Amino acid sequence: MGTSRVNHVSVSASDLDASAAFYEELIGAVPVPSPDFDIDVRWLAVGDTQLHLFTSDDRGSRGHHFGVEVDLDTLVAAYRSAADRGIVDEDTFNGGLIGLPGDVVQLYLRDPRGNLVELDAVGASDLPDDLRAELRVLDERRPQRGDHTRARLYIGADRP
Repeated sequence: MGTSRVNHVSVSASDLDASAAFYEELIGAVPVPSPDFDIDVRWLAVGDTQLHLFTSDDRGSRGHHFGVEVDLDTLVAAYRSAADRGIVDEDTFNGGLIGLPGDVVQLYLRDPRGNLVELDAVGASDLPDDLRAELRVLDERRPQRGDHTRARLYIGADRP
């Protein structure tokens, strides 16, 4: 069997223009051509993966999300923008800024449709002081034991 990887993620949008602009500004997504389906869609390139936006009134579950690896500067800028917009998700997964093993920081926020988006970056120890003060370190909140201590998000040097 060959190598597998995630090709794309699809999320619903109530306003395609607003959602596309959000991802373009937040993570530097780039619009790419999409086929003409029987519903309105927008395709965006995010590195070597695509994000597909489609018009729908359906809402996913509270914790349904996708994660995007970004550099630390992008995560910091995204946090500040999300905080200004009031879209940092502090509730789901005890969200906001979370420190994971391997010096990784996660940011949870909501897009214009209310979809949960996770941004991941290496460099939690290099966060600006004001953000480091808001960082909730997972191991301090919930001590990791056994196999859990070896868990790593596939990011940066920890990529298999």
